[in-house]
Amino acid sequence: KRQERVIASYDFVASQTKIDEAHQALSDTWYAKRSIAPTDFKEKIGVTRKYAMALLQYFDDMQITRRLD
Repeated sequence: KRQERVIASYDFVASQTKIDEAHQALSDTWYAKRSIAPTDFKEKIGVTRKYAMALLQYFDDMQITRRLD
């Protein structure tokens, strides 16, 4: 059985597969709207706002996204 890396910080625990799925949802949202609102991202991946915000912070820290005021 393949072992998978797990992300265990940012107030959530997720497998690399789930992180990749969230990254794809982020990309899909960006190309559809040219912006990423937390509400849109939350609805796209089907999680609570708490986890959506933690994932968005993770993507900011990984320099995948950049938060703008």
